[in-house]
Amino acid sequence: MILILNKNQDKLICHTFSKQFTDGKSQPKTSKPDIHKRFRDYFLASQFKRIFEKNLFISHHMQEFFDAVDYIRTKYKGTPHYGIILGTGLGKLVAEIDIECTIPYDAIPHFPVSTVESHHGKLIFGTIAGKPVVVMQGRFHYYEGYSARQITFPVRVMKLLGIEKLFISNACGGVNPDHGVGELMIISDHINLHPDNPLRGPNLDEFGPRFPDMSEPYDRAMISQAQQIAARNGIKIHTGVYASVTG
Repeated sequence: MILILNKNQDKLICHTFSKQFTDGKSQPKTSKPDIHKRFRDYFLASQFKRIFEKNLFISHHMQEFFDAVDYIRTKYKGTPHYGIILGTGLGKLVAEIDIECTIPYDAIPHFPVSTVESHHGKLIFGTIAGKPVVVMQGRFHYYEGYSARQITFPVRVMKLLGIEKLFISNACGGVNPDHGVGELMIISDHINLHPDNPLRGPNLDEFGPRFPDMSEPYDRAMISQAQQIAARNGIKIHTGVYASVTG
């Protein structure tokens, strides 16, 4: 008997397969068509077993997201429209936030905890210029030992909380000689040089299709708007491709 949990997590489908494999002693000899039927039943059972394991994986991981969101909702009732991930050296942006709620990472179910000394490990809710935001003060890195799926866990939690746009920042080195130390670059595309990516494994349809459109991973309209704002404020800015390595 094989139990299959559908992706809506509210229906259990039960399938029973008869597999009459014998040693030739306790059962009479069977005809060739019977052997074919047994092979077909065994094949179908194997297929349904794989489907069951996949759906069990999806159900388990989605429940982890729901656990995290449910806990956060007990602390903060609002809906953030913007998510911000603060990179190294950018933690001072927190001073610009009208903070309404702060939750340490280690209090949130299944949330990773940063092991880097300069990353504080707090989820901050509030407003910037009147816009509702959720800010990650401290983030996670592949070199800390986390998988790509674990590293992106907070991003998917923020999506379930209601964010519509995500701003990601970091401090990194560059190979373009036209870029000076300390100058800003807007990422227009990236190259993943990791041995892993967060989309590997069974797809979580709640977050998007199996193969997302990568022709525009970074919103061109937002990039253009950022360039205009930088120009009005006399800030030198570049655009470029980010090469992501393990660190």
